[in-house]
Amino acid sequence: MNDYDGGLSTPEIIKVGTRYEVIWGDIDSPDMKWTLDRVETSRGGDPSCEIQIEDFMNFGGAYLLSPMKWTLNRSPRSIITELSDVSERPKEEWKQRFLQVAKMVLEIERAGEPVLDLNDRTSPEQPPEMVTGLCYQGTPSLIFGDGGIGKSLIGLSIATGVHNGHGVQNSFGVIKGNALILDYETSWEETYRRSRDIVNGLGNGSRMVYYRYCSSPLYQDVESLKNQIADLDIKFLLIDSAGPACGGEPENANSTLKFFNALRSLTDSEQPLTTLTLAHVTKVGSNGNPFGSVYWTNMPRNTFELKKAPNTDGNYMEIALHHRKTNVGKLLDPKAFRVTYEPSLISVENIDIKKSSLSRGESIPKQVINLYTGGAEPDVAIILEQDGGLTTKEIGEAIHYDKLDSLQTSLSRHNDFKSYTDENGQARWRYEGF
Repeated sequence: MNDYDGGLSTPEIIKVGTRYEVIWGDIDSPDMKWTLDRVETSRGGDPSCEIQIEDFMNFGGAYLLSPMKWTLNRSPRSIITELSDVSERPKEEWKQRFLQVAKMVLEIERAGEPVLDLNDRTSPEQPPEMVTGLCYQGTPSLIFGDGGIGKSLIGLSIATGVHNGHGVQNSFGVIKGNALILDYETSWEETYRRSRDIVNGLGNGSRMVYYRYCSSPLYQDVESLKNQIADLDIKFLLIDSAGPACGGEPENANSTLKFFNALRSLTDSEQPLTTLTLAHVTKVGSNGNPFGSVYWTNMPRNTFELKKAPNTDGNYMEIALHHRKTNVGKLLDPKAFRVTYEPSLISVENIDIKKSSLSRGESIPKQVINLYTGGAEPDVAIILEQDGGLTTKEIGEAIHYDKLDSLQTSLSRHNDFKSYTDENGQARWRYEGF
């Protein structure tokens, strides 16, 4: 082996997501290149990575070390021994390189993002809506709901609409941009059939979205995804679904934060990426929130709950998106859709939630308001004049709510409802919010 004189040049370090490339010599023609992939810190505080080493000086770029685990704050004696055995470089040189890389990477990791003086910044504009009332450009949104109620279908319909520049009439518009679905649940064959039928419903020469089957957690896929997103000029990303994409238990805060940090690393101000994630609820219901850590609610800019109407036959279903949380603007009224299935064709159209049993997913006062303003189910069809009124029992029957004491309390606390006694001595409720 050659003697080691102790002199090492300072390498260039390039960070992409959770990956570091450490290069000695010229970037275009390096002497040596280390790749530190999946850099992360354990619960115990130990930073670790997967490391690969290429030696261009002595081995023409051949991998001296294929991915191996390295805890950065510990000297990897076994790895150093292996490297000195397969190369002409002495142990002391390898030891110094590991110390050098560990020091530089840890300094970057621990430094975090720089502090900005906001007084020196130009006032940013509000990002445009990639999907009207649903997704803001460059930000994460989330749709959650029970299994089997159409989350994947409505998500794919939205993505396909963005991909082709088609929204849903009277509901939302889109900014056209290439869309990619990350599928953690099904297969390309199933997604192909759905996507084909949605495209057939859109017509006008519409095209299917880009597709990628995923098995690794999102945070482990960041580097390869960045390249694919750049190559295909992806503007809209659909993740189906949150649980497997986070790579751990959804109720675990660390797993959830890794997921959202990965999403954040995929977008920047120069190339904003809009994301929509689909999530499940617990077996006992949503309680207005997706299943898992509170961060599934807190981290997205917009969160929607998907509800399915019970009055569904074999070739259609009615669904509604209820706006549960926003960091931008105010909560919006629910959006309702009818999804119609025909041979090799799926169409999505906007409907009036007031005239559907979907209104049951709204608050009790809102359901009663819908009733009084002409929005009852078709089989109820009760339309009242301003001076009309219904008894508490009649209202309960109309909205399928049998807790009459609770109903009466809810109405009495609402400013737009007033009770009065009719000529027959019957207590009735008048709606005065017209």
